[in-house]
Amino acid sequence: MKQAGRENVLLSGVLKSDSWSTLSSRLERVRELFPFTRLGVLVALITSLGLWYFGFAQHDLVWYVGALSGLGLIILALLSVFLGSVYINKSMPRSASKLSQKCIVDIPWTSEFILPRLRFFPLLDTQLEWAAPRNAVVEISFDDGQARERITLAEHGDFTQVERRITASDVLGLASLTLRYTCQATLAVLPNSGSLAKVPWLASLNDGEDLPHPSGAAVGDRLELRPYQVGDPARFIHWKAFARTSKLMQREPERSLSRTHRTAAYLVAGIGDAASAAAALAVLDARALGIDWVFGADGMPEPLSSKNEVEAAIRQSASQRARGGEGLANFIACVDQGSAINLMLFVPSCAGGWEANVMAVLARSNGQCKIVIGIDGFKQRKRHSSWSAWWRKLLIQSAPSISLDVHVLDQLVGRLETAGATVLIADRTSGRLLSKQHLVAQMAGKHNSKPATQSAARKAA
Repeated sequence: MKQAGRENVLLSGVLKSDSWSTLSSRLERVRELFPFTRLGVLVALITSLGLWYFGFAQHDLVWYVGALSGLGLIILALLSVFLGSVYINKSMPRSASKLSQKCIVDIPWTSEFILPRLRFFPLLDTQLEWAAPRNAVVEISFDDGQARERITLAEHGDFTQVERRITASDVLGLASLTLRYTCQATLAVLPNSGSLAKVPWLASLNDGEDLPHPSGAAVGDRLELRPYQVGDPARFIHWKAFARTSKLMQREPERSLSRTHRTAAYLVAGIGDAASAAAALAVLDARALGIDWVFGADGMPEPLSSKNEVEAAIRQSASQRARGGEGLANFIACVDQGSAINLMLFVPSCAGGWEANVMAVLARSNGQCKIVIGIDGFKQRKRHSSWSAWWRKLLIQSAPSISLDVHVLDQLVGRLETAGATVLIADRTSGRLLSKQHLVAQMAGKHNSKPATQSAARKAA
């Protein structure tokens, strides 16, 4: 009942968010077609009232001349913006060519689109933005006298449509008019691996006896000696050493690893999955999945085994965030053929509906399961007084951020480890593998992360 109630609350929150987003988008379209800016409305109001009250009623010539000049500027700005918008609309190609590009998040690239320049309208300024895909940063670069757009995308995925927003405004900021143009596109945007490319991934190795390695588990041949400790099994006591030295010595097993027969990796989609998708791509590029591997992602009906297919799956998973983890059980059923499988899951850093699907798989899993959570650093909590927080909310209106809180991440890691998984945290900013001990150190205010990094490297093996 609690789970159903929680899902209902989440669903109602999503519906409210979608409704508010739709209403905000419609209001934005109406505002774009309104020719006055806020400054223009204020100037028009002041000049109109001043002309009516002081100019006509009081016969104040100063107000009369000033108000008429202000109204004249507003009319000139409106006329210039209107004529400039007509010129831009006429200069735009009637049949826009299809935009095709394969790029990486946060890596700028230049398209073939040329922005019409208002050479005959010196009092006008133009601004180019992308309404879709969202959060794209557009800059204008001049090449051979032509104004071309330079785009930096912020989200990975496959996009089939580009909506440009061109705003013409006067230099005084009194009037503006925004035109939107839509064209078909084939944008294949991969996540940016950042510093994760240098992480020494050891995903294809499990605990075993084949390869001696200091990061492995103590399951190999017993080669080393150490002093006996209370609780050690008596059958591993080195009696010959005891006869010579009268000291109990324990035979210590060698730390070693074994290669897994098969590695199965799966990308779970959800809010905050950008860094995790980058970690999955970094593991693929580093060939850390071994020789025999399969890959799955939300939205893919069957396991994949080629790099191009995996890249496409990582991009398309961005459209499955509302159904995160729904295909995981089917993926496990397809790859589970009775042999040993090294299961590796890449999950979002924010809790959501995907967590229940992952927990259900962990409850039925008998083998080893490693979970990688990709992050982009930690958000530092800042304490503010209630009065200061009120003023910050009033004056600073910023877009909602998914910067990660270390306390929230610690709770998520704790739930996953309680379910029996080995959890690693891949920091895309610093290029380090972190563990729960590092989260504890962060919450305690400690900054010495070297021991935690070494511990995480052992868990990666």
